[in-house]
Amino acid sequence: MAARLPIALVALALLIAASIEATGAQSPQGICGRTAAVQTAILALHNGHNNTSLACGAMDTAKLNGLGGTLNLENKGINALKAGDFDDLSKLKVLNLNRNNLTTLPKDIFDDLGALTHLFLRNNKLNLSALSSDVFSNLSNLGDLNLGDNVDTGFTNLPTGIFSGLDKLAFLYLDKNRLSGLQGPLPSNLFQLELQFNELTSLPSNLFDGLSNLGRLYLDENRLTSLHPNVFQGLTALQDLWISSNSLTSLPAGLFSGLTKLKLIYAHDNDYGYVPASIIAGLGGLDSFRLGRASPGNVSATTLPNNEIRISWAAPATEFYDRPDRGRLPVTGYAIQASTDGGLNWADVDEDTGDPVYSDATEYTYAPASSGGHLFRVAAYHETWWFDAENPWERRPGPWSAQVHAVAQQERENRQVEEPVEIVFRSDVLRLDTPPEGDTTIVTPFFSINPEYLGGTVAAP
Repeated sequence: MAARLPIALVALALLIAASIEATGAQSPQGICGRTAAVQTAILALHNGHNNTSLACGAMDTAKLNGLGGTLNLENKGINALKAGDFDDLSKLKVLNLNRNNLTTLPKDIFDDLGALTHLFLRNNKLNLSALSSDVFSNLSNLGDLNLGDNVDTGFTNLPTGIFSGLDKLAFLYLDKNRLSGLQGPLPSNLFQLELQFNELTSLPSNLFDGLSNLGRLYLDENRLTSLHPNVFQGLTALQDLWISSNSLTSLPAGLFSGLTKLKLIYAHDNDYGYVPASIIAGLGGLDSFRLGRASPGNVSATTLPNNEIRISWAAPATEFYDRPDRGRLPVTGYAIQASTDGGLNWADVDEDTGDPVYSDATEYTYAPASSGGHLFRVAAYHETWWFDAENPWERRPGPWSAQVHAVAQQERENRQVEEPVEIVFRSDVLRLDTPPEGDTTIVTPFFSINPEYLGGTVAAP
């Protein structure tokens, strides 16, 4: 009889367990085994809704399943979560874990939160690259996921497929994580994607494929050096785009093609050379375009028959605020500089005043003072508003264009005397005979040499 007692006890234990499961009671401990801060928050949520004062052992499965609303665990000093901390909270809508010290998440920690719409994990110390790829996979109703500001040091990446199953996710915050790379696919229902303040140097050309609902995209404060011409194609709902404060040297033609709902482009604080004015062609609804100052493009220099040099260029894009028809920062002039020592020293081509050529023309004819090779560069001046009642407007130059080379074919004599004198041509060298004593000279441009005069004489005009 005694030998059969353990079997009877086992059978009794099984019967009690089945009874507990059938009646909805969790265990004699209730939620007492969960992380202390989680216990406290669950009890506060239940007791506040029901005007009760239950202890942790009284919280059974039925009571947990009935809890909706928000479980607020922000700034509770939580260093780690236990598996099962959020079990049976099947109606919970919002879980706030911001501003704790979490470094990892148990694989199944959110599996019972099928009704959750908002999950906040911002400002922890999560190692995002070490998270399980399916840690969020059961959150099919999640609309808002904040993972921002989680890595203090070191570069990180996200596990492939970590957002799979989040078909209702509209807001995704991944800013301030030192992400060095990002791969798709991304949730197709996204409206706002924040990737600012990371370490991204490039973006896959197909990263945003399928995001036809995306309205706001933040890529500022990264290390992007270039953008694929098609990287934004298909983002037909995009309204706000931030690509400022990167290391972009150009904006490729067609980058914004088809993005007809764009209202704001912030692209300033980059390292642009030439950005064509056509970059925003077709964006009739654009209210604000912040570019900073781009350099003129397609600069060329041509030697003319009279030994002058014509410098020409294409106007760069110009930024504007609020509306295309007001708040614009137009190009108000150009500065042209020349160098005769290979770019070591530069001087304004207008030697009399040293001022830029304040004109909207995109060419300038220059008369070099000496023969030989010359380098030229051009910068656009913009009229800028300053909040200064006495001097509210200021012209400021943008970056210099690429340098262009031209050759002045021969040295010119820039003197003319009051009385006609003979000019003798010998061996292709021009010599101006010394005028009689007492005569004065006047500095004026001279005329170009005509080969038919070689070996003869001609009077100066």
